[in-house]
Amino acid sequence: MFGLKEKFFPKGYRRFVGNTLNKVLHRTTLHDFTRTFERMEVPEGAVICVHGAMSGFGYIPEGPTAPLIALCKTVKDCTLMMPSFPFSGTTAKYLATDPVFDRDRTPSASGLLSEMFRRMPGTLRSLHPTHPCVALGSRSTELIDGSEQAQTPFGDDSTYGRFSKMPDAYMVLLHTNSTSYVHRLQEIVQWPNLFFELPGQARALAPNGVIQTFQVAAHRPTLPLYVAIDSDDDAYVEYLWMPDYVLQFPSARQEYIHNKLKSKKAREHLSARQEQLLKSGTLKIAKCGEGEVMLVKIRPWTDVIVADIKRNFVEFPGAYRLNDLEIANREGRLTR
Repeated sequence: MFGLKEKFFPKGYRRFVGNTLNKVLHRTTLHDFTRTFERMEVPEGAVICVHGAMSGFGYIPEGPTAPLIALCKTVKDCTLMMPSFPFSGTTAKYLATDPVFDRDRTPSASGLLSEMFRRMPGTLRSLHPTHPCVALGSRSTELIDGSEQAQTPFGDDSTYGRFSKMPDAYMVLLHTNSTSYVHRLQEIVQWPNLFFELPGQARALAPNGVIQTFQVAAHRPTLPLYVAIDSDDDAYVEYLWMPDYVLQFPSARQEYIHNKLKSKKAREHLSARQEQLLKSGTLKIAKCGEGEVMLVKIRPWTDVIVADIKRNFVEFPGAYRLNDLEIANREGRLTR
């Protein structure tokens, strides 16, 4: 039977048919994105940080930049911002290669959408050697200029730090809850063991052609990105991946998180908090073609999450020691 399938429907043909059906049956258009942002009523002049998993929208006839075009069309005088980090692994591994960051030529490793945004006319990119951002719009300079001098990559004077303090700051999540803004939250609450003790060195090519050397704080990988959660058994501490802790989205991911968690108390806490944020209008969720979009009003959401995490530190005072996290990892108590 398998041989007949291969004979009459070769792999290339099956792929072609699958792609054609996807274009017809599973698609999200520029019009879909535009209508979605209109319904969400993003205010004029908003500063919007975008993160996206574009595969969740199926086939996009106008290309993956369609949501960016729709935002510029829908939100008058908006400023868009995205991460454009030059590495996809850990900061320490990246620094070990002794790279020279060129803000005009070094590609973004923060996803296809980020790289295409970097190439759009009129964008402004930071000179930060490890965590540069890209912005487009009337407030780009306010977000970008001088941010390479920030002492930590998500500190108060970084692009993310400046963004977090803007009263009209929003985040648009395109079928994902994976957002680099979690690192800003970590810096606000002074997360334990977030950085290696000694800073690293990174180089960047300045606009005048001179290579500058920066002292940069390097994140410890993986372990500081887990949050201790309420357990039905007080003797058992379970941990949840931080992006999943702060936002349960899209719906398939929310279902996955709740199915993975052993603790009923944790599931109830996360559900109640997100429901309250939705009721207050701090979060908005909308179906968009084949995918889902979440709009986050940054300042009130940040206030809620920061207060939540600070309470968490009090409730689990010993849970964030590196040794405890390493033991939890070996025992399979880190949920992702």
